[in-house]
Amino acid sequence: MSIFVDNLPGDVTQDDLKTIFAEHGTVTGVLKISTPADIETEEEPRASAYVNMSTDVEERDAISVIDQSVWMGKTLKARKFKPRRG
Repeated sequence: MSIFVDNLPGDVTQDDLKTIFAEHGTVTGVLKISTPADIETEEEPRASAYVNMSTDVEERDAISVIDQSVWMGKTLKARKFKPRRG
């Protein structure tokens, strides 16, 4: 039961993510992926994450509430993670 979350602020922590997703069920794991700031283009750091929930019901609830919500100044994108086949 894995959720991919994109458009996170670069300074978000795994604990921040665990806290917000725990409002929707049991979080069994969080993996944050960050990209550094780009000095030349003045882009701020960005982050995305994979969040594992314990059940499909909790996952659907979290996605329905968090997708398109504004958190820490960013509009989040959340969807069920589907691994690429290839």
